[in-house]
Amino acid sequence: DLEVRFDLTWDAAAHWQTSTRLNRVHYGDNGSGYFNYREQKIGQDLEWRNDPWLVRIGASASRVDFSVQTVGLGIEPPARITDDYVASIHAERKLSPRWTVYGSYSWERSRSNDVFASYVVNEGLLGLRWSWEK
Repeated sequence: DLEVRFDLTWDAAAHWQTSTRLNRVHYGDNGSGYFNYREQKIGQDLEWRNDPWLVRIGASASRVDFSVQTVGLGIEPPARITDDYVASIHAERKLSPRWTVYGSYSWERSRSNDVFASYVVNEGLLGLRWSWEK
């Protein structure tokens, strides 16, 4: 597993921050190798903080290449490949030192040369958080 990360604060008050990540994973099981894969991923986050507000936007894209798993039938079926794309937004506002209201939305799309492994997910969340820490 290798990650290269670059974090940057854009202003003196630290209201704006970004984070860029590049990842590479090589996974090998200790059995038949059926679960062996290589993954490359890139991600970007943008965050704005200005008490009492916090807004975070993020996106990532990845590709997973499987060494042993194949898709389809025939003499030489192709190796399984999966591409994942994720985007999200999260906003919250502190109402008091203990209470925070928040909302978030995320979208995920997974594409694969295996039809049954492809999907799209939309998720929304609204909430109220209480913390015992001041």
